[in-house]
Amino acid sequence: MTEIRELNTIDIDDYHSLVSEAIHDQHIVYAWGVYDESHIPKEYLAHLLSEHNTNERVFGLYLDQSLVGVATLIHSSVYGLRHKGILQNMCVKMIDHHASQDLAEELMNYIVRFCQHNGIEIIMTSIASNNISAKIFYRKYNFDTLGVEQHARKLGNKYIDEHWLVTDIRQ
Repeated sequence: MTEIRELNTIDIDDYHSLVSEAIHDQHIVYAWGVYDESHIPKEYLAHLLSEHNTNERVFGLYLDQSLVGVATLIHSSVYGLRHKGILQNMCVKMIDHHASQDLAEELMNYIVRFCQHNGIEIIMTSIASNNISAKIFYRKYNFDTLGVEQHARKLGNKYIDEHWLVTDIRQ
């Protein structure tokens, strides 16, 4: 049985564990911004999951009371920007390809409904240029490539290009 809910500070350890595993390529990643565990200290996670953080919401997907998927939605309350959100750090545990795909779709469907319910009309995300499975996944949700950001991330001396994707989810 699955459940999706917004994570809070009580969930820090589970969230940290899942994100750490995703960094080490143990899970299926659909959008990612964290590449090194040193960039996810507990203080940052406490802020991210705090009820006082009104610009970022972290959704957790639970399977049999175990956290198996997460996604962060960044949403500005600034007038003129309220109609769009940015999806980041979405991953699901690798169970098997079909089960993991189904979980990712369940999480994404929840996020789309959340956005529609809260007046968010456009969802943007960025994916590493070599993440073919994410490109295929987002195509199901009518994401189009907005552009390619060269050298979007720098890890040591290595650069990663990212594709920016966008979809209009107005009903």
